[in-house]
Amino acid sequence: MPAEVLSNADVCVLGQKTAGQLFCGDNLLQEIVWVNQRKCLVIGVLTELEVTNPALRNQLRPNEAFYLPISTAINNLFDEPSSVQITAHVTDESRMVEARCQIVDYLRLRHAIGKDEVGQWEDDIELTARQDILGAQQQAARTFSFLLAAMAAVSLLVGGIGILNVMLVSVVERTREIGVLLAVGARSQDIVTQFSLEAILISGFGGLLGVAVGVLSIPLVVNFNQGVALLAPGSIPLALGIAPPSVLSATRNR
Repeated sequence: MPAEVLSNADVCVLGQKTAGQLFCGDNLLQEIVWVNQRKCLVIGVLTELEVTNPALRNQLRPNEAFYLPISTAINNLFDEPSSVQITAHVTDESRMVEARCQIVDYLRLRHAIGKDEVGQWEDDIELTARQDILGAQQQAARTFSFLLAAMAAVSLLVGGIGILNVMLVSVVERTREIGVLLAVGARSQDIVTQFSLEAILISGFGGLLGVAVGVLSIPLVVNFNQGVALLAPGSIPLALGIAPPSVLSATRNR
């Protein structure tokens, strides 16, 4: 409807279901629909349509459509200046930059956009490519990964201090046992080895328990987040490899 768009005409086209809900009868042309306290003349009714793509049936409802000329909708339905979104597809990804320049030049020409006093374009358009969105997502993912690594480092530090304190209390409470071992000929290195083996076994068991809890909690996380949760295979040996050495280091410091 180029003429209706240019003249800002108060006309509309109805979908089949919308027309049935608003009016009775077959001949609906020249009927009046009030839109935002303005009369709109019905100039057409669409035939019943069906969405062929099953994935889009809940998103697209062509039979419930109500079409107005874009100029009429912009000028009469919005209190503030509205924006129009246009999607363009490029057949050759290598010519993305060229396509962006062509689109910007065309819109600047159509909108009569000029330059300001310092030579900058006074654009009223915003162009976003899929690469820009992907770059922003990657930057956010890198920031999130850095925060997770920092949190993990702090957790390991606090956990190591806690293990050191627990082992210190354990050694203090077992001074009699240590004295008996020394009395029967045990060396200091033997006692340190005993405490280290005990700590490594306990920490290893705790690491296995933590891995099991993490693996079993993945389905719960998926249901709670309504998304996808993936387990990185390299995280399991990394988690099991960190716990015993940290405990062993604490034992040697003691």
